[in-house]
Amino acid sequence: MISFIFVSDIHLNLRKNFKWELDRFKQLVDKIKEQQADYLILGGDIFDKANPNLDEISAFYYMIDKVKDNFQEIILISGNHEDLDKNTTCYHKLPQVGFTFLEFTNEPYIKSDGFAFYFASHHKINKIKDIEVSNKKNILFSHIRSSIGIVKAEASMNKISKQFDYVFLGDIHIPYKPYKNVEYCGSPYTIQYEGPRDTGFFRLEFDKGNMKIDFINTKHLPQKVKFIMTVDEYNHFLAYFDKANLYKIVLKDNVKSLENLQILSNVSIVFSSTLSDNELEEEVYEIKKVGNINVIDTFLNIMENREELNKEILQEGQKLLDEFKREYYK
Repeated sequence: MISFIFVSDIHLNLRKNFKWELDRFKQLVDKIKEQQADYLILGGDIFDKANPNLDEISAFYYMIDKVKDNFQEIILISGNHEDLDKNTTCYHKLPQVGFTFLEFTNEPYIKSDGFAFYFASHHKINKIKDIEVSNKKNILFSHIRSSIGIVKAEASMNKISKQFDYVFLGDIHIPYKPYKNVEYCGSPYTIQYEGPRDTGFFRLEFDKGNMKIDFINTKHLPQKVKFIMTVDEYNHFLAYFDKANLYKIVLKDNVKSLENLQILSNVSIVFSSTLSDNELEEEVYEIKKVGNINVIDTFLNIMENREELNKEILQEGQKLLDEFKREYYK
């Protein structure tokens, strides 16, 4: 048997909310350290920018040093956020100490129990089509954007899904399965302010031709959360906000007096008398871009708890959600 931990899209960025971001990153490192496996695969976009600053570089090597004794090898592939150009990533500029950076493997890098494992960083995905797969069950780890909502795919996922027996990818920040044998673990915590969603990473086991995928949930980690609500809703839900999270609240009331509005240190408020057509269009675009169905689900759940809700509005909202899900999963 051979086992892997596959973690992707951490987007380490310490340039704002330094202490909060560093604390939650260290909590993620602790969660990874709890795992036992042969290999740790870092699936790209570990850094948010291709020019990480000294604090971010230091935090990255802190992670490598902290977890290295739990794994036989730490393997890293780069993501689009780490590309300096078509041929170079930030990892070409960093000392490759404690981890193995794999740009592209034309032959299996690992063979075990009837499986062959290949790796391709983001800047090499155009070469994946040239891999001559083995007579074993072939597994690819890479960082490729699949089509989701209005976002187009970077490569033909249909062809890749036929080329390999199973594909594990970074890039999309939610757990997502565009094909029955292509799977994203998503990111271990929210990168931008967004609605509550699943966060985590994969534990993979391969044994005698069989594969087991476990999703390691990281909802306990501090998250960035965004809600659009009225002042009354805000005052009602204030008691339920998690002190560990950061919140961005868009208040859609026409607010004339703010004397009774409680502002917490972990809550930022954006005031809007109404959501204009452009703002509404932007919200819908953001939802489609990240493929975050839970944003809509959460909004409907909040509305269901309002006694003054017009049932026709809720039915229309549910209809839109159902249509979106049909498009999403087709």
